[in-house]
Amino acid sequence: MNHMSPEEKKLLEEAVGLSRENNKMLHRLQSAMRWGRFYSILKWVIIVGFTFGVYYYLQPYLIGLIDAYQAVSEGLDEVREAGSNLPDFSGLLDRFGQ
Repeated sequence: MNHMSPEEKKLLEEAVGLSRENNKMLHRLQSAMRWGRFYSILKWVIIVGFTFGVYYYLQPYLIGLIDAYQAVSEGLDEVREAGSNLPDFSGLLDRFGQ
């Protein structure tokens, strides 16, 4: 014994229609959020993968550069050490200057 006036029935149908429309919008929003999360994760996987790939590719060159730097540094240390073992010629230069 549901006696609804035409106005109440119209308002109820309008509310149901809005509810369905909101439901569709929420499902689209949820789907967009899922895709956004997926693309965000994919972006970070690509960034991290690219970083490791570049490191893996450049590692032999980096090791070569580090070895070359160490060799030059050791060579400079040897030159400094050899220079400190030379006799002091400052007195000799003073004698020639007189």
